[in-house]
Amino acid sequence: MTLFRRTLAICSLCSVVLICDGRETGNQIFQISGYIDDKTVVALVAQLDSGKRPLLLMKNSGGGSISSGLALGFLIDKYRLSTAVSGFCNSLCANVYMMGVTRHLALGADPENTNLLFHGVYDKNSRRQSVDVDYQRQLIRKFRENTSGKFPLQLIEKFLDTETPSLGMIVYFSPKKSSEGRSYSVGYCDAKGGSKVPSCEILFDYDPLSLGVVSGEAD
Repeated sequence: MTLFRRTLAICSLCSVVLICDGRETGNQIFQISGYIDDKTVVALVAQLDSGKRPLLLMKNSGGGSISSGLALGFLIDKYRLSTAVSGFCNSLCANVYMMGVTRHLALGADPENTNLLFHGVYDKNSRRQSVDVDYQRQLIRKFRENTSGKFPLQLIEKFLDTETPSLGMIVYFSPKKSSEGRSYSVGYCDAKGGSKVPSCEILFDYDPLSLGVVSGEAD
């Protein structure tokens, strides 16, 4: 079986899709959707081993395993990969997105339906908070480093200390309106039950650009 066929077989198992961006450069996009696990890492390694340096597109993912997130973070750092986002990107997905050397809204993405949800670390089965000190330290360091200090330490510590998976900091790529009619892009929210309009403690002073969540335009 060729490397290409092996990669496709792996991708069919882990909701990872390889697509071409359609431009003259022929750059590839490595799309990560659904649950992020070791299969995701294996599929990316296959691409990197073949000499490709794709843009990582994080799309409609609710998160994944810490070990896979650490591995992806290592690969992104080693190969200086950029990330983009489209749709919802929660938990580990948002953390992996923030590892990108450059980060932006994906070409063709709908800003109205694109957001990042940052929260603490939870056990997949018990849904209880799992304090992984080393992982949290790495997250804090990379968030601060990759945003040149724009992402305030107190906000990082606050979302890492959330008590339930539905509670965390949401960054919207299209501003929302508060009950007073003010626009906002960031809130410390409880999205329990999958509410499209979660209850939020609005953070009016921040937006994706000021936090360093968006670092540049699409490549």
